[in-house]
Amino acid sequence: MKKKLRVLLVAPVVPPRNGHVGGQLTAALTLYTSALAGIVEFNPVVNKKISVPPPSLPVRAVDALRRLFQFISQLLRSDVVLVFSQDGLGLIEKGLMCIVARIARRGVIIRFGSGLIDRQCRHPLMKLWLRLVLRSAHVICSQGPFWTSYFQNFAEAQGKVIEIPNGINLESVDSRLPGHARGHRLIYVGAVKHSKGVFEMLDVLEAVRETYPQTTLSVVGGGDDFEEFKAAVKRRGMQAHVSAEGWASRDEVKASLSMADVFLFPSHYEGLPNAVLEAMAAAVPVVATRVGSIPDLIRDGSTGFLADVGDTRAMTRGVLALMSEPDEASRIGLNGRRLIEEKYDINKIWLLYAEALKKAAREVGCQRGAALMEHKSPLEVSSIQGH
Repeated sequence: MKKKLRVLLVAPVVPPRNGHVGGQLTAALTLYTSALAGIVEFNPVVNKKISVPPPSLPVRAVDALRRLFQFISQLLRSDVVLVFSQDGLGLIEKGLMCIVARIARRGVIIRFGSGLIDRQCRHPLMKLWLRLVLRSAHVICSQGPFWTSYFQNFAEAQGKVIEIPNGINLESVDSRLPGHARGHRLIYVGAVKHSKGVFEMLDVLEAVRETYPQTTLSVVGGGDDFEEFKAAVKRRGMQAHVSAEGWASRDEVKASLSMADVFLFPSHYEGLPNAVLEAMAAAVPVVATRVGSIPDLIRDGSTGFLADVGDTRAMTRGVLALMSEPDEASRIGLNGRRLIEEKYDINKIWLLYAEALKKAAREVGCQRGAALMEHKSPLEVSSIQGH
């Protein structure tokens, strides 16, 4: 019996007790519980406690030191390291792990999941650090064409970039049937802070209500600006039309999506937001901003509507177009669902990770990765990569 490839997975894979999950946790946990777990031996380096929003800086620093110690202790018992990285301090910590793993002659894969890396790495020191991290990696996972183009601008990333978007477990998402009753309900799921455009949603709601006075907005999430947002709702006299109850469990989010007419996502920056993927998987039409890999998901009038950051008039037009034509809105919602089924189903995405693991193992002469894709033909794998 062949031994499985030993993969040291640096990612959050333990959901919190309250059920609140962030984008990186969702992406990592979906992969960790996919069929890939039966083909490789995953050894996770995880936080003992996950919280959304993240804890204070001192708490994060202590936790990072604990993870680094755990990482080093497990490294020599691993063949390949798969690192899920964010930005800022996360990039420094996870980048250091990649460099250490490369020195130890392990296969190194880094998966970036932040929409801020391009902005933060304009600073010379951060840009230098990113170059060192890219040099240390054997495989660099991007979330879509936008991020592939960004990383390929670095000489250190040439020939290493593989596009692997977030995968969705479709069995955990309830898709609405055509003809869903229209209730003029807007919904947003995610962090409540200025950079997510949440305050602009109030302008959109106000404008939409001029045509459809019964329109409501449900904000599912919390964050740095949650109390300020609730104060803004009260100041504008919109308490009867805006629900902001904080974070909700996954089951509660599913229930909210099932009753929503439009998913509004006016974020100022993104990687590839799971919230949008899950809304589309639930067949809820989306109005979102042109940031990160969102334009890879949404085509105007086909799988949703796009607007520039801060352009509340364009967002309003998108919402009104969906509310005024229920049949068209249902068509767009179902188009979104089909797109997720075709290109973002975790049962297809894990195959791309398997190819990345195989490549990284081959780079360091590890034979355990050679048989990873024996059950899939090259044609099947290339058809999936062709998304």
